[in-house]
Amino acid sequence: MIASRRDERSRICLGLVCLGLVCLGLVCLGLAGCERAPSIEIVGSYFPGWLVCLVVSLLLTALARWTLVRLEIELIAPIVVYPSLLAMFTFAQWLLLLR
Repeated sequence: MIASRRDERSRICLGLVCLGLVCLGLVCLGLAGCERAPSIEIVGSYFPGWLVCLVVSLLLTALARWTLVRLEIELIAPIVVYPSLLAMFTFAQWLLLLR
């Protein structure tokens, strides 16, 4: 009976330690995002960096499509290729220009 109480107390203590570590991890993750977001000034207005990267990537994707059509290259699954190109251009710009 005494051993079962001791085991129960040790399980409770272990559970509280685990809960404390999880809470500490969540607080650290929450504080990691407390950095100023990159913004770009365009004609006196500030726009978020991701929005500018997205617009430029959309133009680059349209240019890639125009090039593929001009070279008469037919894609098997354009519904997958063009969003993938858009994402690739966006992430590449973000990593190269804003980080």
